[in-house]
Amino acid sequence: MSYFEKNLKALEKKQPELAELMRKEIDTSHIEVLTSETGIPTARVTPPEGKKVLLHDLKDPVAKAKEHVKKFELIGNNGSVLLGFGLGYLALEMVNSMEEGHMLIICEADPALFKVAMVQVDLEPVLKSERVKLLLGKDVDITTDIINLSSKFLNSKISVVKYHPSLALDPETYTSLERKSEDTAIMVKVNANTLFTAGREMAGNILANAPDIIRSSGVKTLFDKLKDIPAIIVGAGPSLEKNVALLKEVRDRAVIIAVDRALGLLLPLGITPHLVPSIDFSEINYNEKYAPLQVEEKLFMVFSQTMHHKITKTFWGPKFVMHMAGSLSNILSYYWGDKGSVSAGLHVGHLAFTLANAMGCNPIIMVGMDLAYTEDKIHAQELETSAPGYTPSERFAVEGIFGEKIKSDAAFKTFVLNLNEALKTTNALCIDATEGGAKKEKTKIMRLRDALEEYCQIEHPEILSILEEAAVQRDPVKLNELIKDLQYAEDESKQMKKTSESIPKIVKKLKKMKQDRQELSQEYIDLTHKAEKLTDRAEQANRILAMLEYYNFTNILFMKKDDIKKIDAIENQFEKLDKQLERAETYYKNFLIALTPFIQDIQHLIKRLVTQKNATEAFEKSSKQWSDYLRYGLELIKSEHYTDAEVPLNKVIELNPDYSDAYYHLGRIYSEQNRFETAIPFLKKAVRLKSNFTKAKYLLKKCQEKNQKWEGRRKELREKYFKDSPKGDGKELFLGAGNFYFRVKDYKRAEEEYLKVVEHYPDLPEAYYHLGHTYFAMKDFEKGIDSLTRALEYAPHNHVIYRDLGLVSIDRGLVTAAEKFFLKALELKPDDPELKMILGNTYLNNCIYDKAIALYEELLQSYPTHQEVTRNLSRAYQALIKSNKQLNEAQ
Repeated sequence: MSYFEKNLKALEKKQPELAELMRKEIDTSHIEVLTSETGIPTARVTPPEGKKVLLHDLKDPVAKAKEHVKKFELIGNNGSVLLGFGLGYLALEMVNSMEEGHMLIICEADPALFKVAMVQVDLEPVLKSERVKLLLGKDVDITTDIINLSSKFLNSKISVVKYHPSLALDPETYTSLERKSEDTAIMVKVNANTLFTAGREMAGNILANAPDIIRSSGVKTLFDKLKDIPAIIVGAGPSLEKNVALLKEVRDRAVIIAVDRALGLLLPLGITPHLVPSIDFSEINYNEKYAPLQVEEKLFMVFSQTMHHKITKTFWGPKFVMHMAGSLSNILSYYWGDKGSVSAGLHVGHLAFTLANAMGCNPIIMVGMDLAYTEDKIHAQELETSAPGYTPSERFAVEGIFGEKIKSDAAFKTFVLNLNEALKTTNALCIDATEGGAKKEKTKIMRLRDALEEYCQIEHPEILSILEEAAVQRDPVKLNELIKDLQYAEDESKQMKKTSESIPKIVKKLKKMKQDRQELSQEYIDLTHKAEKLTDRAEQANRILAMLEYYNFTNILFMKKDDIKKIDAIENQFEKLDKQLERAETYYKNFLIALTPFIQDIQHLIKRLVTQKNATEAFEKSSKQWSDYLRYGLELIKSEHYTDAEVPLNKVIELNPDYSDAYYHLGRIYSEQNRFETAIPFLKKAVRLKSNFTKAKYLLKKCQEKNQKWEGRRKELREKYFKDSPKGDGKELFLGAGNFYFRVKDYKRAEEEYLKVVEHYPDLPEAYYHLGHTYFAMKDFEKGIDSLTRALEYAPHNHVIYRDLGLVSIDRGLVTAAEKFFLKALELKPDDPELKMILGNTYLNNCIYDKAIALYEELLQSYPTHQEVTRNLSRAYQALIKSNKQLNEAQ
């Protein structure tokens, strides 16, 4: 069997689509197969452009590959991306050297080269390996494959290996793949760090949020409900300051989805979005984003199950919840049904986008989504916090919307990459109207004002009714089964805790006995058997272990370490036992740390659910007197169901207007919900009726202070953002628009904006000047020169216009015309060193050496240390001497 047939058979089993490609006729005429000194094949490739490239060492390709692979860290649980395959010698050595668990992605841009390798070399070890993924072609989706690879091991480190002969053959493709690989590796690392540092907190939030998850509609009720209605995604980036006032008038013409941090600027300005997505799991996010707000108008929330529970408990608007990937969510969803899911990504702006896409919105307009450091800020000025964050680094610099490099960090770069992947999945028109920040793929860059005028002119009064209708849809809940299962989980966890407390004690005793050389004693043997039984018992509760997944994340990473996985394969029984004891000691210490908060969270949830269940059942059986409503409301408060408690307590006031406690408790609820203005009259009534007098008086004062502070903020921000008319001066707006579109290289749009200025202000030289440069960018030189000539009519003494006409003339090879323009510019500004330098270089490049020398010497009188002038003067003298010499010889 030939190498090709053998390799094809192996490839067929794993990647049949590539096997099918290899069966087809592929032109390999640019590849020359050579024989090395050791008798094995190597190859030389002639690319369409450029010199021939030798793929492998002519002496011994295998030895060279073995030497090269020693530099790599091919340890278990990590991954590598090999950019370039050649004939496969390096890939073969990598596969032979990889530790168990290491994963490898191979990218080869030229399928013809891979086919030659299939014919010449036995590649079976590479092609058969389940730990290798092969990608062929220039347009491979390497990002998705790296994410899939890393999902196998959440602590993966992804390394990029460049095969330099391949890079020499196709630098553009491999440089792009290298950038994507490194960016994705950063994203993987950020995701893993999040789970590692916050997994336990996130899992605790799922349990604490369970009552709100039960009472909330699933996000699936929103899918395709707002089809072809525009959506505006409002981020909290610094660029939001420019345009936030424009959002005031569009609430009925687009679905406004604002990230939660942006609420701190929008709500004081009287801009209440329709939806706010929230995914933040830490209490600091509640303190920074929600605690300072006063929320009076109805606002809909979409939240992840891992969001900090204090936000869900106190947010009074209707809520939609998303199902989350993970064992705990999967187990509990059996009781409350499938809530549906959209990709939350790693940033709330990502969730806002995927939500708009899932609702069928089109177009999707993004504003305030800088996702980078704009003027060294990460948020709009009014939303900046003192919380420590990442430090911007040149290493993480990203491309801005104007093509420049802007500051970023690992997190922001990850967010952009994450969003770019989501942008690929939509058919909606995506508009980046941020007017700053990082460039996003597959977006049309526009000013927000223009996007609103073009796409948000139709009224959509149905938006609110659609959201309200979706918010009341609920799946049936198996509450009794859920409570019973949680009680079982509590009992099992307590038993596991007792067992887990025993194992480290036994391990400690076994270690002591081993030090005393008693490992052959009957007591030692009995203790090892007891430890094994306890370990088996602890590991039998698979369901509890699954629920503990994120609580126990440290152990998941610990047990995936390559050296830990190899312990059970150690042949020496005494060494094996030592390692097993060390492993057990570490594992169960971590396990106890995980079990303690899990049991507490389970107990608290059971108490809340049972209290609410008993209260509801008792109320349903009651005669519905005011006292029954009161009792029911107080029990709901006790179980932290604040929003649900509002209805029965209002009913108490309706049936018994002078019952004072109802006023106090309603004021308390409204205060918890940051509805201070609503709370104040209820608390005043409670104080007058002497209900909970001291508490009511204290709470009233607190609400009045917060309301006063909120009103001050509203006044301050409205004066700042609504003081000047957003319409501004016409010519400045049009010029600004033209300049914006010119900078983002949308020259057609820039032309339209400048022509508007010309139409309304026909004697404005700046308009013709910018219009001229727009035409030059569009390669329409005649119109460009005409426009600059018109600019001269209104600004005949502007040396810059003559300079630019000269530069354009140079580009078109019109040296004589260029000289005239530059001389005229110098006539208007005789001391301009830049003009002298430009004209001097023009003379030098066109062999007019005497004039060049004269200008350079004139410049050196004013700038004697100017290196470029000195260098060019030297070049001019040398060229003049050479020219004179050639002339003399010819004569």
